[in-house]
Formats: sequence, C-alpha cells, structure tokens
Amino acid sequence: MINVKDSKVQEVLEIIHEAIIRKEKRGGRLNEEILTEGKIFSVICKDFDMGPRKIVDCMEESYGYDITVDEVIKLLRGAKMGIPGERKEIFKWADRVATSFSKAILGDKKAFEEFDKIRKEPAVNGEKRRVQERVANIMIYEKYPEIDVFEDMERLLSLGNTLARYLFLILQMLSVRYMIFHYIRIRKKISRIIREKRK
Repeated sequence: MINVKDSKVQEVLEIIHEAIIRKEKRGGRLNEEILTEGKIFSVICKDFDMGPRKIVDCMEESYGYDITVDEVIKLLRGAKMGIPGERKEIFKWADRVATSFSKAILGDKKAFEEFDKIRKEPAVNGEKRRVQERVANIMIYEKYPEIDVFEDMERLLSLGNTLARYLFLILQMLSVRYMIFHYIRIRKKISRIIREKRK
C-alpha cells in the first residue's frame, strides 16, 4: 500500500494527474476501441490466466460491457497478446513493475534501481512489446487503487500505446525525483547527527 498522505507522494500524484490530462487532450477524441482494450487489460490485471470467455464475463460485471468472445480475441490479437502464455508474461512483467514502483515512490533506493531495471526489460522472451508500458500503467493503478486520488483511471484506460509510453516515462522520472529527495533528506539527517556528535 502506498501512503498517499505523504506530501511527496501527493506531489508526485498531482504531477501524474496533470500528465494524464495533458496526454488525454493530446490524444484527441475518445477512441472506443482503445478504451475497450484498456478495460480488457484492467480486468486481466486481476487474473493473468484469464481467457476470453472469462474476460467477457468480467467486462460485463466490472464495466457493464456487452462484448463477444470473438471481439475480445480480435482485440487481444491486435494488441499482440493473442497467445495466452505471452499475455501472461506481459502481465507478470507489469506486476513486477508495479510492485517496484510502489516501493520506489516511497524513496527506497534499491526498489528504484529494481524499478529502473525492470522497466527497461522486454516483457516477453527478450522481445519488447508496444503494449507493455500501457499495461504497466494500468497495473500500477489496479494494484494500488489508493493512488487514484484524482479519479484518473478512466482517462488512463483511454490512452493508447504511444501516450501511455510517455506517461510511463513520466512515472519513471518522478520516481527518480522522489528518490533523490529522499536521499538528500537522509544525507541531511546524517550530517546533522555527525555535527551534533562533534560538539
């Protein structure tokens, strides 16, 4: 769980919110297919082994969507996630990204290094997929719903791969910024303790 009451976390979340708004405006009119795809990714975040039939049921339950199994398969294939094993690998990678992000945003240097390493990795068999950053963004918000203080999930789901990639880079830059702030705070505390001991 991410402490959203922490002032630095709040600052990061405000910047993410502004970035999502900017990216949404840049994307222009709402593309219903991209939004549906985003919602499919959202339900898969809850069960990486979910097949098309179960996705249809979850879409109805979570979003009130009336979608067919064939439409789900078509969207998954279009996103290069038609093969269940590869799809699962993308979501497992995104889950690792989300977990390390949750620690990095709190100023854990080791977690940031892990986040930075994982985010650069290809998600499937040494192959980077266009959709992987988009899935990681959605996974972060699904796994840590407390960070959605500005109710940006619907906007996030409507971002296509390119805009989601830019948002993912912003998340990475914000983690760096927060980690640096945390590091400086610790260094100041250590310096103060050393000065006090010298007196």
